[in-house]
Amino acid sequence: MAWFVPAMMALSTGLTLLGHKQTIKNIKVDKAWQEYKDTIAMNREKQILLEKQTKDLSKKRAMAGKGGYGFTGTPLFIAQKDIEKMEDDLFYLEKGYFIKNASADAKATGLITAEVYKAGSTLLQAGISYNTYTTNKALAEKGILTSTPSITG
Repeated sequence: MAWFVPAMMALSTGLTLLGHKQTIKNIKVDKAWQEYKDTIAMNREKQILLEKQTKDLSKKRAMAGKGGYGFTGTPLFIAQKDIEKMEDDLFYLEKGYFIKNASADAKATGLITAEVYKAGSTLLQAGISYNTYTTNKALAEKGILTSTPSITG
């Protein structure tokens, strides 16, 4: 029956490590899912911005045609400024999502690091516990230790 305690210690440690590994997987999956949702949201916002710009330019061309003059000269410069503003808006939209994803990456990295630390701590504690168990067992077999020592005395 001397094998039972070390076997249970090993089983407990193994299950705890599996739990940490699963938590790390969950963090990675959650981050990937959030990144996917953000990409879809960004693409939708881009599409809305492009549709709005298309309607605005179409309206300006129609007004120029209705007025009897071509879409050249001043209306063309105004349209160019509108297109440049839309390109700036797209740039900042993409930058915003990039920053949001970079922040999520940093957060996920921190969570994963914490889990790896906990797993290492679990292994260290298991080694210490096993060492204490074997030392106490050897002392008890020699008759030196008759009861488990307590911290409080």
